[in-house]
Amino acid sequence: MSLLLMLAAMTAQAPVPTPPARKPPAERQCRKMPAPTGSRLGSVRECRTAEEWAAIDKEADRDLTDLRGRTARQN
Repeated sequence: MSLLLMLAAMTAQAPVPTPPARKPPAERQCRKMPAPTGSRLGSVRECRTAEEWAAIDKEADRDLTDLRGRTARQN
C-alpha cells in the first residue's frame, strides 16, 4: 500500500522546468577607423555588433542631413 502511495506521489510531481535557451552572442564586426586629424598614431580598429554599427551609421546620416539643412538656410 505504501508503495502505491509513493508511486502516485512521484508521478504527480510537476516536471522540472528547463531554463530558456540562451541566445548566442551577436557576431562582432570590426572596422578600421581613421586616425584623428593631427594624430601621429595610426588608425584604430573598433569592433561592435551589426545592430550597434547600424545605430552609429543612422546617427551619422542624421547629423549629416542636419548639417546640410543648416548650411542651405545660411545661403
